[in-house]
Amino acid sequence: MLDIKKMNGTDLHTLELQKGQSLYVHFETQKGSMYMEIKAPNETSFYSGNGKDIIDFTLDVPESGVYTIVVEARHSKGRIEIQKNSNNS
Repeated sequence: MLDIKKMNGTDLHTLELQKGQSLYVHFETQKGSMYMEIKAPNETSFYSGNGKDIIDFTLDVPESGVYTIVVEARHSKGRIEIQKNSNNS
């Protein structure tokens, strides 16, 4: 979880994910501007948004590999939480 009180700049994180898993995402911009992009292992955009319209959602992982999460913020306050869930039995 990333609880942002005041952020300017860019932050990167990576997650090792398996096909069949899902990600629960809570992305909320309370002040300023934030942009988050999740890039698939092949560097294509898996998700991008600003945390203002839909703040709680689930994404199904289409392929196994390392996913990159990029957060850009300008004079921002908000919260980002990403949880891995396994759909494999």
